[in-house]
Parts: sequence; structure tokens; C-alpha cells
Amino acid sequence: MSSAPTVSPPVAPRHVTIIGAGIVGMSAALYLQRDGHKVTVIDPKPPGTGTSLGNAGVIATGGGTPTAMPGLWKKAGATCRTSHPG
Repeated sequence: MSSAPTVSPPVAPRHVTIIGAGIVGMSAALYLQRDGHKVTVIDPKPPGTGTSLGNAGVIATGGGTPTAMPGLWKKAGATCRTSHPG
């Protein structure tokens, strides 16, 4: 037996403060603004220059291999040899 998804009622616009201007903070700010909220982002550095800079500021949803796993670099050569006909 399945139940229908519930939808929350609209929330009155609010002033929201986001701490951190990385990819997560800026994404949250963008979606909150789209929903009609006033947003202030607080970070001592410009957007995307902290940890997000080292990750190229990307959330890659299309990748199939988790690139942050320990020991994965050891398999890189084999992966290149098997995925490129040559």
C-alpha cells in the first residue's frame, strides 16, 4: 500500500543567514532566494575559494566511480588500460 507524497505548505518569506560561501552554502542561498527568501551569506573569503576551490566547485552526479576512496589511485593505470582501446 503506497501513500501519496506530502507537500509542505508555502512558508512566508524570511531573512536567512548562510555561514560559508562554498558550493553548499551558495547552492542553499540560491534555492532559498528562488523560494522568495532574503539571504545573507557570511564568509571571510570570496565565494568558492575555500574547500570548494580544491574540489573545482563541482558536484558531479554523472560519475560512476567514487573518486575519493582510499587506494583508488592504485587502480588508475588498470582503469585507463581497460577503458581505452588501443
